[in-house]
Amino acid sequence: MKKIVACLLLLLAVSTLTAAFAPKVSAQTSNVKILSYNYYFDTAGLVTVVGEVQNIGSSILQTVVVQGTITTTDGASGSSGAQAYCTNLLPGQKAPFYMEFPPNYLGLQSWYGEQIANVSLSIFRAPTTTQYQYQDVIVANPQATPKTDGTYYVNGELKNIGNQTANTIMVFATFYNSEGKVVAVGDNVNPVASLVPQESVQVSVPAFDVNQTLVNSENKIAGYSLLVELSSPLFNATSEAPAPTINPTISPAGTTGPSPTSNPNSSSPTTNQANADGNQTLTYVAGVAVAVIVVLAVILLLKKRKSSVSAPVTANRSKRSGQGKKHQR
Repeated sequence: MKKIVACLLLLLAVSTLTAAFAPKVSAQTSNVKILSYNYYFDTAGLVTVVGEVQNIGSSILQTVVVQGTITTTDGASGSSGAQAYCTNLLPGQKAPFYMEFPPNYLGLQSWYGEQIANVSLSIFRAPTTTQYQYQDVIVANPQATPKTDGTYYVNGELKNIGNQTANTIMVFATFYNSEGKVVAVGDNVNPVASLVPQESVQVSVPAFDVNQTLVNSENKIAGYSLLVELSSPLFNATSEAPAPTINPTISPAGTTGPSPTSNPNSSSPTTNQANADGNQTLTYVAGVAVAVIVVLAVILLLKKRKSSVSAPVTANRSKRSGQGKKHQR
């Protein structure tokens, strides 16, 4: 009986250690890709990172949360996170994100004057869902409208071409430079309360923060893509997720889409994610190794104790008979 209990305890120890060190593998986060990102200093002294994610899996993603770290050449660093501008992101769909880094290093009041050495981004979480949004609200006849004051807008007709009323509608824009890299994002600021079937309304989507008269050529807007989001109606996908509605995408001529990063000193987000997964795997292996060593040590100890106790039992009993009585209570 004691042997069985001991074996069960050893098995429990191995299971506990293995579970403690097991890597937290998330199929959801691996199904999201950061396509492109860029950073700039805004007027409030914050570092702002803008970019675009894509659902490359086969499941609908309820939300996508991006996390990031920036490091300066003198060692200052900051961390932040942001939810991408999407809910119920369908397979293949893309969505922009906007992440601010407050100057929180050693009482730093502003990031102005700091040289950014590295920007590192990864997907923090991306839970799945079976719900998807009503797909019959589109942006018709979009027109890029740069203004003389340096602001940049996309104007168009938001139209419900389906047979149900759509509620709380937002239009999000991702803006690209001539190389297809993200340089700005924006939205229509005030959501459209509702659109009944066949109703339409004019919308205007600005590019946040980026003044086109002040930025260099690398940050000039040359193309954009639009994403329509709404609060209802929502539907349940009984089998495969529906194909997303394709809203206008005006890509720069001669490009193949966004590239991984626009900062030559920043590390690739996919590489960072792979490194993190690799570190988790190494930790798991180390944990299992520790568990095996513990088990072997206990087994050897039990064998040693057994061999020492197995010598002339009768003699030991006779020698210790007095001691046994002495300790009885």
